[in-house]
Amino acid sequence: MFIENFSQVASPLRRLTREDVDWDWDQKCEEAFYKLIRIVGEEITLKKLDYERVARKIKLAVDSSYIAAGAVLTQEDKEGKYRPLLYESMIFSKLESKYSQP
Repeated sequence: MFIENFSQVASPLRRLTREDVDWDWDQKCEEAFYKLIRIVGEEITLKKLDYERVARKIKLAVDSSYIAAGAVLTQEDKEGKYRPLLYESMIFSKLESKYSQP
């Protein structure tokens, strides 16, 4: 799972895990906690394909290297934000990783 700017969002919570810091659940921790819940629960949760009469744009993003390949299929929602429909990834076998690269 990838969360954009995770280190910044989670920094108030990660600070609490340090040995040299006293445990103090403050407003910043509370905000970070609920922001992460929202991100995981709404923004990166897979949605189902919307077949409404008004066609929504669909994007396929792919990436690969000699080690692995990955893809994400997204669809534009009513607010114009692209939501994930499907994630795929594959780690290549030793033989597959030797295939030529362009």
